[in-house]
Amino acid sequence: MRGNTVWGVGCVIVLALAGAGCSGGSDANETTPKPGSGSVVPTTKASSPVSRAAFPGLGQVAKAGDWRVSVSALTPTEATAAAPSLPAQSMPLRATVTLTNAGNRIASVPTTVVTARYGALGRTATAFTDTHLPGLPKPSSSTSRARVLPGGVFTADIGIAVPARASGESVTVTTEVTEEGMVNGENVFFEGRLPGTPQDAPEPVPGSGPPPTGAVLPLGAWSQHGFRVGPLRLEATPATDGRRTASLDLSYDNKGTSTRSGLGRSLSVLTGPNLTEADEVRAWLDYHDAPIAPGRIATVTVSVTLPENAIPGPVTVELIGGSGLERTPYTGTLN
Repeated sequence: MRGNTVWGVGCVIVLALAGAGCSGGSDANETTPKPGSGSVVPTTKASSPVSRAAFPGLGQVAKAGDWRVSVSALTPTEATAAAPSLPAQSMPLRATVTLTNAGNRIASVPTTVVTARYGALGRTATAFTDTHLPGLPKPSSSTSRARVLPGGVFTADIGIAVPARASGESVTVTTEVTEEGMVNGENVFFEGRLPGTPQDAPEPVPGSGPPPTGAVLPLGAWSQHGFRVGPLRLEATPATDGRRTASLDLSYDNKGTSTRSGLGRSLSVLTGPNLTEADEVRAWLDYHDAPIAPGRIATVTVSVTLPENAIPGPVTVELIGGSGLERTPYTGTLN
């Protein structure tokens, strides 16, 4: 596969903050997603928003098994030379995760994964560590984990980065807490806003009304299963070896009342009237079983490459489910 993920798909550092803020359901207004340079996007009237679950705000405390969890508000920070390279024009942020032992015995600090998704489409943020933001400890054997007395507290400072243009947007932070000896973790969702004043008008949620009829959907439409493949956006960089780079969004709208786990899908990109295979990528949301909050949208952005001689021209993107049996083709035009 030539393509790779943009903005950190699959880049979650276990026990450190990764991922992106997820916001609420669809707006009730008629909206059209802003087309990139790669595809025609239909206008679809949105249906009424689904019922949104109420989540604690950032800074509040929630229960996760025998532990109580809180995530502080996100605040601006400086990234030093010790931090990994961050995406261009990004805004580094910090938060403190607090884990309190609410049980009646000494317990090891649970395996904890924190993810964040921001904006109307729940875009994925980028995790980073720094000298002053070491993150939560990496998974280790129970004998070497920190232990906490009943009523005791364990804290960790974590770092994420979002595009500077996301200032002031909504953010959903997810903590997945897996206690020692347990297989499944407890998911706790917190909501708040990114610091700063919004620089642009909020990104609209593309219409999520009844999907267009027929087996083939236009790029930018929602499928009956709650998925959306967005229009392709051609990058401004020159072609390399006769190929151009483009990006596209894969979104999932969790309209259910329970958490959905995972968003692993393949995207096969075909060009021209003869459907010539151009690229295929695997899109993961944070990590293979990352939870998606009920009533929220989650989006990952992936990068693909296309033959330069296929531009302009028709493009088809086939969304393929994990088993390979669920296949939904989307079509548009590369300009």
